[in-house]
Amino acid sequence: LLTGGPWVSLFMKWLLVIHHFLLINQFKFMRRLFLEKMVSRTSRDTHGSHQLSGYQSTKG
Repeated sequence: LLTGGPWVSLFMKWLLVIHHFLLINQFKFMRRLFLEKMVSRTSRDTHGSHQLSGYQSTKG
């Protein structure tokens, strides 16, 4: 089907671009999740929920 040289190289380029795009999106998603976790943790610390009272006392 895709035995032509230029078509194969073009296809590989597209695969690389898509792979790169997916990797960037995954990284952004993971970073956003991490930031949301950090924000929720700090906001919980300031609000002083009973769940993290022990954690707060150990952290100082």
